[in-house]
Amino acid sequence: MARRDCGLHKVGRYWHADFWVGGIHVHRTTHTDNIDLALKLARDWRDSLVAQLNGQPYDSGILVKDLFAKWLVWAKVNHSKSHCDRVEADWTHHILPHVGDRQARTLANRDAEWLRTKFLSEPSRRNEHIGKALGQSRTEEGANKVMRHLRLVFRWGVQSAQVLSRVPFQVRVEKPAERPKSFLRADQVGQFLAAVDEGYSLHLKVAVRLMLYLGLREHEALGADWSWFSPDLAEVSPMGKTGNAPPLPVPIQLRPWLRRLGPKPAGLLMPAEDGKPHRKRYTVKAIERGAAAVGLAGKLSPHRMRGSHATILVRSGAEAHLVQQALRHDLLETSQHYVRLNTDDLAEAYDRAFGGEADVNKKASQHAHKLVKKIFRKLVLSQLK
Repeated sequence: MARRDCGLHKVGRYWHADFWVGGIHVHRTTHTDNIDLALKLARDWRDSLVAQLNGQPYDSGILVKDLFAKWLVWAKVNHSKSHCDRVEADWTHHILPHVGDRQARTLANRDAEWLRTKFLSEPSRRNEHIGKALGQSRTEEGANKVMRHLRLVFRWGVQSAQVLSRVPFQVRVEKPAERPKSFLRADQVGQFLAAVDEGYSLHLKVAVRLMLYLGLREHEALGADWSWFSPDLAEVSPMGKTGNAPPLPVPIQLRPWLRRLGPKPAGLLMPAEDGKPHRKRYTVKAIERGAAAVGLAGKLSPHRMRGSHATILVRSGAEAHLVQQALRHDLLETSQHYVRLNTDDLAEAYDRAFGGEADVNKKASQHAHKLVKKIFRKLVLSQLK
């Protein structure tokens, strides 16, 4: 089917415009399924671009700093303060000092790449405002964030403010290397919990065990309710994000700790003094103390208890779908992010999977070796005779 005026064609339910003007390629969605409205928008875009290329007033000479100023005024009305602050911080420190006085339409791919390289080459200035500059190197995640905020403002200039005909550059978003994470092993659990129990309240001891034995998030453990548990404390139905997860078995090691909280037919397991759940990060110091006891100082956090729960299950031979059920995830791919295995774990899996075959081959080899030795001895004796 031939394309309509301005290259209008449908992608999904919306009409897209696709045309060239003066060597500039424009491909934009109209965000509408009405052909008449889409055609009007596409013609307006084309006419504006023609006017810009012909030197007619279309604010074609707007500076980068003026473009950002316009966006900031608009964003403070349409977005949250935290979002505006994050974007403004990146623009103020990493974009405007370098290209603020440039005309927005003159920026090219090489400029975006230069901004990325410039960001990565400078040391981090985190905490510099309190006199504690760390001097650590910047990360690809930070560079990606700066590039996204750069593109965000320019896209607004094209689509909403219509002071630009197109985003004049493309930004490259790199997939950062996954940071190594540490989790508890099954043989470390006893020592870890012993350190947690030293000098801490019963509520905190139970909260850490709920996170480790059941894989609960910290806010779920602190907000645990007696109504979640069966009368004999054998099953629990935690209220997660979706609220439709099947019941989970309560480990035998956890049940005595629940009974120590006292028989309460309803309400929170561990209410604070005001009757509400304990504050956020209530378990941090206890977990840090336990981590130091097993040689993982600074490497464990409350959410790592959930990852430790998943990793211990996998190392114990639990199948993937069981781990998914334990973590109450809708997708198996989500559960995979909570499991961290190494080459030793893979070697053990190989031994379990192929160990029987290896034992058979070893016995066959030993039998053949004995047979060869027996035949060789007979030959030697016959020659001696």
